[in-house]
Formats: sequence, structure tokens, C-alpha cells
Amino acid sequence: MLLKESRTYTFSKPSEKSLVVEVHSTLTAATEVKFGDTKEGSFALRVSPTLRHEGKVAKGHIANSEGQTDKKAWGKRARWVSYYGPDSSLKDVTVTMMDHPSNHNHPTFWHARTYGLLTANPFGEKSFTKNGNGNYTLKKGDSLTQKYGLLMQTGTFKKDSVEKAYQAFAK
Repeated sequence: MLLKESRTYTFSKPSEKSLVVEVHSTLTAATEVKFGDTKEGSFALRVSPTLRHEGKVAKGHIANSEGQTDKKAWGKRARWVSYYGPDSSLKDVTVTMMDHPSNHNHPTFWHARTYGLLTANPFGEKSFTKNGNGNYTLKKGDSLTQKYGLLMQTGTFKKDSVEKAYQAFAK
């Protein structure tokens, strides 16, 4: 065994049109463990084909907390990233992943792909910037806790609404 994980999920419904899932993961090293600098990341999801920005049935868009959109959001640091557009029944939805301020290397890099892959990546510094070193070593017995939020909303994308949800998550 290299790592032991303790993970908790907390579900809340801040409004009739939104659901938040908070994921707290604590990794404890059974032996020294090195997380390599890679673009692949550590916490991920894939969105519905209609929410993608590119593809056969894609009708969606990507936006991040720093104002970058679609292809320009890939590999950038941000507090949150949203995919938004119509779901499979053509109703507008927004799916947002949020990086907690207490996380290692916050704000994280995002592997936000136009084909629907979204990954928070606190270890990808060189992979995204071509500079620095995102390697991270967890010594035997040490722990790393990462907290992520997943916000799901019905209705059109509203940056102010997402930012308000992020601020609540960040507290």
C-alpha cells in the first residue's frame, strides 16, 4: 500500500435550482510518495456530450473565474471552472468544479478540455506553463487534504451566481 485515503462527501441544496457536492479527500502516505508533474490531474469529471464545446452534438461552453473561455481556459489557474449549455433534453444547465483556497497550489491549474473533460490539477505546473516543477513529495506518515466542490445548476450560466456559490464553498 502506498497511500490511504479518507474521503467524505457532503451534499447541500442551496436553492431550488442548485445542488452542491463537496468532496474532502485526505491522502496519508504509507511510504514516501512522489506525485509527478503531469497535465492529467487529480480530481476529474466528464460532462454530457451536449455540454461539450466541440463534438457532434456539442452546444456548450467553458468559462473560468478569471474570465478565460472555451479553449483559452485549458491549463490556466482559476478558482473555478464551469461548463454550461443545454443538457440532453435541451434545458440550460451549468456544471462547475471549485478549488478550495486551502488546497495545495491554489488556485489550481485546470485540464479543461473542449471535449468535456475537466480535471483540477495542483501538480501540473511544468506541464501547463513549461516552467517550474509541479512535483510533490508526501513523506511517510504525512497527509495531504484536498477539497473540491461540484456545483450543478439549472438555468443559464451566470458568473455572479457561480462566484457567490464559490464564496460560500470557500468559507
